[in-house]
Amino acid sequence: MNRPTSDQRGSIAVTMQSSTREAAPRRIPAMGGRVVAPERAWLAAAPPGSASAPERIRLVIADDHDLYRQGLKVVFDLEPDFEIVAEAGSAGEAVSRCSRLRPDVVILGHQMPGTAGIEACAAIARASPNTNIVVLTSSDEDGHLYAALQAGATGYLLKDTPAKQVVESVRLAYGGQSVIPASMAGRFHAELASLRASVRTESPLGQLSEREREVLRLVARGRTNKDIAARLLISENTVKSHMRTLLNKLPVSSRVEAALFAVQQGLVEERD
Repeated sequence: MNRPTSDQRGSIAVTMQSSTREAAPRRIPAMGGRVVAPERAWLAAAPPGSASAPERIRLVIADDHDLYRQGLKVVFDLEPDFEIVAEAGSAGEAVSRCSRLRPDVVILGHQMPGTAGIEACAAIARASPNTNIVVLTSSDEDGHLYAALQAGATGYLLKDTPAKQVVESVRLAYGGQSVIPASMAGRFHAELASLRASVRTESPLGQLSEREREVLRLVARGRTNKDIAARLLISENTVKSHMRTLLNKLPVSSRVEAALFAVQQGLVEERD
């Protein structure tokens, strides 16, 4: 996996594929061995067709800054594949609305009145496990990123991320991919290196069922939940269920860590 260059901005969708885009002038390497054009350097492309879904993505926007929240609403109202089902101005409201409405994605402010954002993230993950959570924050502290992923977040975006990139990142989160800021990716790699160093000699992969191994192998290759479901002829909810189970069995706490762990263990080298 290539480490993003220091001048990259925005966010990176963490995928494990090795294919490349069509030729374009002055291309820049991105994570997962993929190559993206400079104007798209913030994003490692999803598998073809996964970035846009035929159905509308049901979205909850939760942030305590009314002006910022309304700005996001304007941005997503212009996108035909999104439906904003609710807004929330506090962590408690976010948890309540997600529990009741079960949206596809929630954009969750990191610091809001009431329950802390990370606690709200964990509460939403428990109450609506099929909701993908994108934490929106002004903090680029590593600890906050790791805490968000540990709590169940699919994505972690900085508030200065351009609007277009926020929209694309939410689409990727809906597809089951994890998105993190490019500026934090290097330090994230270091943390994962520490994880690999602590792995036991005997691989925990032996604890997984054959179906769980198949799901993990496809995750490590950058496939979305929708892709995996179609490949294995199962529902997306079943894929998510397998993901929750294997995360409990492995020494990892997020989809990103699980994918990199699978690569480190050589799982992606196994033939289909």
